[in-house]
Amino acid sequence: MAAELADINTRDRELTGIILRMWLSSGGDATDGVFAPSSSHVLVSCMERGRESGTLAATVGVRQAAQLLMDLYIGVLCRWVRADEAFSLRTEFDRMIDLALPGLVHRG
Repeated sequence: MAAELADINTRDRELTGIILRMWLSSGGDATDGVFAPSSSHVLVSCMERGRESGTLAATVGVRQAAQLLMDLYIGVLCRWVRADEAFSLRTEFDRMIDLALPGLVHRG
């Protein structure tokens, strides 16, 4: 899903920046589904499947894990929109996920 979001946002960086700034200035939050429609529901569903398969640690709440991933994406998107030097949104998000995943996965 992150790859698809990155592709959508990359198509028009200027428009993404405008939408992001408007959304943030209006008090937007990653759980409201406005900035990335239904993405929070999709992420929760993914986390639930991870819990059922034993991949997601039992001590991690599915909603909190989904929120963490949305927060990561929004943070990377904010840096990407404001960056003076271009970088790959998809690659940077993948790097952030690689940093966060060890805290989410089951260590059996």
